[in-house]
Amino acid sequence: MFVELLGTTCSNDDDCKDLLHMKCSENKICTCRPHHVIKNNATCASLLGGYCQHDEQCGADNSVCIDNKCQCKAHLKSISIDKCVPTKLGKFCLDILDCEDVLHLSCSDNHQCECKKNHIIVNNSTCLPLLDEYCWFYEKCAPENSVCSFNTCQCKPNYLQRSNNQCIPSN
Repeated sequence: MFVELLGTTCSNDDDCKDLLHMKCSENKICTCRPHHVIKNNATCASLLGGYCQHDEQCGADNSVCIDNKCQCKAHLKSISIDKCVPTKLGKFCLDILDCEDVLHLSCSDNHQCECKKNHIIVNNSTCLPLLDEYCWFYEKCAPENSVCSFNTCQCKPNYLQRSNNQCIPSN
């Protein structure tokens, strides 16, 4: 049975038992490690992108553990590191403003929110830009081995752009 340790006094991290998610603070109190949240007033859980072994270790709303990483459930997208919400992809729209994510979505001729040109759908929930497309500094780009640099999706260092969706190792 789990013994509540959050908020108890400690002299080092070992005193907090849940070493995966808790630490002993400078004030000598058991607290959650950075990028973790209190769950059930008893333990700490990982936020999106954090390490996990099962769903209960994920603290973001509507998240699950997939491949040892906390991620949004299917057909949901993250709006912050602690919250997943339904996506507008495939939903009815009259214009682009109905699609919410106007940076990556457009309203098609058949009135459905869809990925803009040079963007691809990922996890049935979000659209990510291809190489040479606009991106936010913190956002992922669709191609493997690419990054958002100066608001443009580019290949990582030591990789060369082969097409708008492929980065290959440079020799």
